[in-house]
Amino acid sequence: MNGNAQRIVATVMLAMLGWIIADMRSLRGEVADLGEHMTSLTERIARIEGQVEILIQVFSEREAER
Repeated sequence: MNGNAQRIVATVMLAMLGWIIADMRSLRGEVADLGEHMTSLTERIARIEGQVEILIQVFSEREAER
């Protein structure tokens, strides 16, 4: 390869590396957002489970009174 071809290949490789790094940063941000959403969903599920347990207890007590 002559000098110009080597420069072109090096330039293309650097551009692709920059593109890959930008994509990785974007993916990291999306993963962090998903983690926050998962935490929120976990908290919601825990609250719902608590409410379901209360409802089961109330209905069980009502059935026992009959």
